[in-house]
This record gives sequence, C-alpha cells and structure tokens, in this order.
Amino acid sequence: MHVYREFSSSVAMNECSIYDSRQVHSFERNVAELRAGGVLEPPMESDEQYQVSFNRRLSSVVDRGVRRIAVDISSASRSRIASVVQSCAEMNVEMTIDFLYAPAAFVQPVSAHKALSVGGPVSTWFTGRESRWFQPASAILGLGYEGLEALGAFQLLEAGQVWSFLPVGTDPRYEDAVAELNGNLLEVVPSSHILHYSIAHPTLLVETLLALAGGALESTNPVFVPLGPKVFALSCMLASQLLDRRVGVWRFSSLQRGTPVDVSASGEVFGVRVQLSPVP
Repeated sequence: MHVYREFSSSVAMNECSIYDSRQVHSFERNVAELRAGGVLEPPMESDEQYQVSFNRRLSSVVDRGVRRIAVDISSASRSRIASVVQSCAEMNVEMTIDFLYAPAAFVQPVSAHKALSVGGPVSTWFTGRESRWFQPASAILGLGYEGLEALGAFQLLEAGQVWSFLPVGTDPRYEDAVAELNGNLLEVVPSSHILHYSIAHPTLLVETLLALAGGALESTNPVFVPLGPKVFALSCMLASQLLDRRVGVWRFSSLQRGTPVDVSASGEVFGVRVQLSPVP
C-alpha cells in the first residue's frame, strides 16, 4: 500500500488485485482505502487467475494507447511477478515498465517448524531450456528468512557450484538475522561464492546476475532460486529473460504457508525501469 499512497495521485489510473487467501491483519483497512480512493473494484483472484487477468488488463491499456505503466511488486508472490514479466515480454510494442518495490520495516523472523515441499519452476515461462537439462546443475540462490528452503534447494538441486546472495543496505538487524538463519548453508558455500547486493540498486543486481549466469551457462545448467526480498526475484526473472530464458527460475516453499505477519513499509521505494521494443 505504501507505493499506492505515494504515487496514486500522480498517475492516470490505479488498478489492484486482491489475494483470495490470507486476508488478515491490515487487509480490510487496505481494501477500504483503495475503494475510498476511487480504485476500480479490485478483483479477488488466485495466482493462476491473476496471470490471465493481468494479461487482459495490460492488453486493454495498450489498446488505449498507454505506453508506460508502473507495477508494484512489494506484496506480489513470485508467481505473480513471473506473470507480469511474461505478459510484458510477450507484448510486442514499444513500452516502458517501472517496477517498484517498497521494502518492509524490520520484523523479527517467526520461529516455526515447517516441512519443505519439493520446488520447481516459478512458472512454465521460466523452466529453463530443456536442451540444457543434461548439463550438471549450478545454483544461484537469493537468501532471506527462508533458511530451510534455501538449504533444501541446495540439497535437492545437487548443484556442483553454488552462489549465495545476501541483501545489504537494508537494516543491520535484518542482515544479521538472514546470516544466522542461513548459517548451515553458508558454512558449505565457498567464501568467494558468497556475494552481497543492495536492494536499492536492482539494475546493478540484474547486471551482476547476467554476468554470473552467463558465465555459468558455458559448462553448467544454472538455476536461479530467488528467496529473500522480492526485488531479487524480479532481478532473476529479468536476467533470465535477457538470457533468452536459458536459465530457469525456481521457487522452493514450505508445505505450511507460514504465519502471516503484519508489516509496515520502511518508507523507501526502489525501482528498475524496463524499456520494451517491438520485434520486427
């Protein structure tokens, strides 16, 4: 909601999608605020429904001559971010998309014993190239509070090479908590393969992922595993798209969806601008 509050008055139209589950904490207050602000009745939809509806809404604004949109990914699931990137990539027009991200203020991680489910591609669009599946795997992991999921990805992918990305420049308490929660994984990853990135500079992150994954493609089948801040997930998908989707983007999650936590925005907004050009 922070992005909406900051920018809604300066755009021609606002649209929103409502999750069909986990409607707790500030949910009712946020929906009431959207309606009071004149937002068209927000549809309630699953991630699968969102893929279809976002593509329809994007086509509608393009048909009306709109050539610049902004997408707030702050509360978006990874599958929804994938749907947005796919729809934009398939839209064969000259267009500008500003992806915006408002990080949350620090909250302590919630302790819970969770069972890990087997992971897989975040969407059919980001499965990676089937012709490369015979190559030995390598993994590029983004780390966050999901320490169990990161360790599970490391074990299930059986990757010969692993790179781990830790977010910095957020809140020292968050950075310490992430390092602690991923301690078992970081102990087995070579120090030269433990990298840091700033959520404030997603463009630089995309360039780093491009260089790393591009090099890994020479001898392995690299896979992005974007845990942690949503801006890392977006950056992985943009890098995969720029690499002709030869690098898969996978998600790993728990069978239990976890305890919903009520968070507030830190007050900052970061973004990356994508310029689309039509293919002749």
